[in-house]
Amino acid sequence: MMSDTFRCPNCGANVPVKAKACPECGSDEETGWSEAARYLHLLPDRGEAVEPSRRQWALKRITSGIAMTLVVILCFTQGILWGMLSLIVLVLILTVPPLLQKIPQKSRSGSSKLQEGLYQSFVEKARGDRALVDRLITYEQRLNPDGTRSQWLTDALDRWDRDRR
Repeated sequence: MMSDTFRCPNCGANVPVKAKACPECGSDEETGWSEAARYLHLLPDRGEAVEPSRRQWALKRITSGIAMTLVVILCFTQGILWGMLSLIVLVLILTVPPLLQKIPQKSRSGSSKLQEGLYQSFVEKARGDRALVDRLITYEQRLNPDGTRSQWLTDALDRWDRDRR
């Protein structure tokens, strides 16, 4: 009695006689029941190689040309955009801090402007001797510790005028 199967020399599985290859490892007579045939089933099936037509080839060339052109334009504009952005940031860095320094000077209250004016007139009366003016203001501060700077300035100026008569 003849068997309808035989043993695969690679994996030992029962292979039907009419089968072209071993169902377990993929070995067949053409490959000589080779060891490499055991792993062929792991590779993806690529099908038959089909050569693209001229139209498909031209379409691929046009598409890739457009894509490369867009990439070049994008890179070029990104460079320009980054350059413009860095220029704008540089201008902002150079202009904003001086503007911010001017804002507190413009938004001073009237009393601080008055204090500054009193102080400057006091310095002029003292012939530019700021140390003398500061000492007189400090003296008035010791006499009236709860007073304000404006009050100390006016008191020191009054004392100066009284002492100079």
